[in-house]
Amino acid sequence: MMNEKETVKKFLEHGFQITNDTIPLVSKNTDIIIKKLENLKPRPFIVTKKHVEPILSNNKKKIEHKPVKINDFIQYLQSKYEDFRKVILEKNKLENLLSINKISEQSDNFSLIVLVRKINKDSLLVEDLTGEVNIFFNEDISKKINNISLDDVIGIKCEQKNSKIKIKDIINLGLHIDTKSFLNK
Repeated sequence: MMNEKETVKKFLEHGFQITNDTIPLVSKNTDIIIKKLENLKPRPFIVTKKHVEPILSNNKKKIEHKPVKINDFIQYLQSKYEDFRKVILEKNKLENLLSINKISEQSDNFSLIVLVRKINKDSLLVEDLTGEVNIFFNEDISKKINNISLDDVIGIKCEQKNSKIKIKDIINLGLHIDTKSFLNK
């Protein structure tokens, strides 16, 4: 729960002024209420009880934050991954597409569609529905790596030499799994 000063500051940062009698109503769920207010048409400049009370009553169930079930979260991630995987496949020609668990010593040139889990200085830790793997990159690719974020779904053209997988090219369509939106449902 925010104090009055923090609450007013937060609203101001989002372009809202707030009346004194409204502050106690919004101090508990400030972020959720601001998000709802930003979607109102017309968007209010001065936030009053008149704006906040309907949000609180209509969204009481959402504001009370139901516990997230692990299976629901996993299903959400898998569903988003599959949707993004289809988009990448439709828009790009990926040769010798494999899943991570199908990479073998004989796999030399292949492609993957993966979720980025960790970005290191010279490698990416990526995963798909079958496993995870570290894939290394050189300076030529590092510029493309700068445009990648955690939880992005990307296509990667790879080559494997001496049991080390290297990135030849990256297909980044800006597809990002937003876990925060799921958790704030």
